[in-house]
Amino acid sequence: MIKVGERKGGACRFFDESQNRCGIYEHRPVQCRELKCWDTSDLERRHNSVRLSREDVLRSKPSLLKLVGNHEERFSYVKLAEAVAEYRNSGGTHANPLMDLLRYEFAFRPFVVDRASIPREAVDFLFGRPFIRTIRMHGMIVEPDEEGVLTLRPVKTTMP
Repeated sequence: MIKVGERKGGACRFFDESQNRCGIYEHRPVQCRELKCWDTSDLERRHNSVRLSREDVLRSKPSLLKLVGNHEERFSYVKLAEAVAEYRNSGGTHANPLMDLLRYEFAFRPFVVDRASIPREAVDFLFGRPFIRTIRMHGMIVEPDEEGVLTLRPVKTTMP
């Protein structure tokens, strides 16, 4: 199983909107082949089976594996959730810990591409989705401006 990248708005990167179909149907990943919205048992069975992890793939690259571990330790989703909770509990007045976490994780990615010669396309595989995209699950959006300065704002919701 692989994590299929998404386009803005959450659509699968391989979905061909003009044709209203999968653009890689003949070569689609196993989770796409087994997903039936009306019966998820095949996907659940596959999800619960033994499968490769990043550790398995990176076993021959201990320095990369260590870098992944350091990233997970410093930029865990638990730390993100704690920083969001602290920000909310302060009524939005104590943004520094959250913004520091977002800034450092945002800067970390291009740094490792440059310094560790990691291909840009491998970054999400190694470190997961960036916080500036996953912060949305907390009802916020982070946008970098042209100079790389991050701005935090709530997600606008529209009423039907």
